[in-house]
Amino acid sequence: MILTFIGHRDTRITEKLKKEVRTHLRNFINLNVKTFYCGGMGAFDNLCAELLKELKEEFPHIKRYLVVPYLDNNFLRIAQELVSTNYYDEILYPPIENVFPKYAILARNKYMIDKADLLISFVSQRYGGAYQSFLYAKKKKSSIQIINLGSLN
Repeated sequence: MILTFIGHRDTRITEKLKKEVRTHLRNFINLNVKTFYCGGMGAFDNLCAELLKELKEEFPHIKRYLVVPYLDNNFLRIAQELVSTNYYDEILYPPIENVFPKYAILARNKYMIDKADLLISFVSQRYGGAYQSFLYAKKKKSSIQIINLGSLN
């Protein structure tokens, strides 16, 4: 099973949110979820990566993938640094090379949602890429379980 994350770049991280995400991650790992796809952009993604890094010590069998929307050298250098500092195990690039760069993040998010069985999101605003990705996941409701920790449902 694959779990992925979608959230607003400017999500305000609180101790309550951190605790909620950690609890969900631990529960899903205990239910045999081993693979995690992360976008690596913004506050919510960073929170999820940090928590998975902590949980990797307790559950070394989990795999954390940074799914990148671009292949430019600067972006890949940063991604490789995140792998070398143990935030992720590997870097994935979805087959979106023909997507106009302006839409690459949304295409990457759709790829992650299409591959995932579970989604933990933080969507509280009715605009932006996280919201568009959340709507896309909701349309697939029969094939993906969604937990939204934001105020939209």
